[in-house]
Amino acid sequence: MAWFLILYGFGCELWAPWSEEYGRFRIMQMSLFTVNMWQILAAASKSWHHVLIARLLGGLCSAGGSVTLGMVADMFDPEDQQLPILWVSLWSCLGSGTYARSVVLQS
Repeated sequence: MAWFLILYGFGCELWAPWSEEYGRFRIMQMSLFTVNMWQILAAASKSWHHVLIARLLGGLCSAGGSVTLGMVADMFDPEDQQLPILWVSLWSCLGSGTYARSVVLQS
């Protein structure tokens, strides 16, 4: 799992300049397609090595972090971007399930 996250960090930096040049929609769709293809390969694998390779390449093909923040930034004027980007970053770190579990457990 750690290697997926390490290559996810590199993948975000790899895809980010392309999202500025070719458009966020195209890059996000291409990234999601390639990640899904690698996950299908991981699911169909017969050996641990193939699963590991598919997960590593899936992490490298992920554009989620940087491109999502870019899309949120594009929705707001430069003076108003800080709070929306803060919330997107916060919930991506906490995970939306954390909030949902706490609400469900308290009711």
